[in-house]
Amino acid sequence: MTQALAEDTTHEAKTRSATMKKIEAIIRPEKVDDVRKAIEAVGYPGITIIEAQGHG
Repeated sequence: MTQALAEDTTHEAKTRSATMKKIEAIIRPEKVDDVRKAIEAVGYPGITIIEAQGHG
C-alpha cells in the first residue's frame, strides 16, 4: 500500500468515526430497555430518551 493511500484510508476512518447521526424512534415503553441495551452493545453508549404522551 502506498503512503498516500494509507494516509487517505486513515483520514477516512477518523472522519467516519467522528460523524454523528441522529436517529429518532417511537418505541413502546416495555421495549425501551431492550433497545437501549442493543444500541449500547454496538458501541453507542450515549442516548437521550424522552417520554411522550398523546395520540393521533
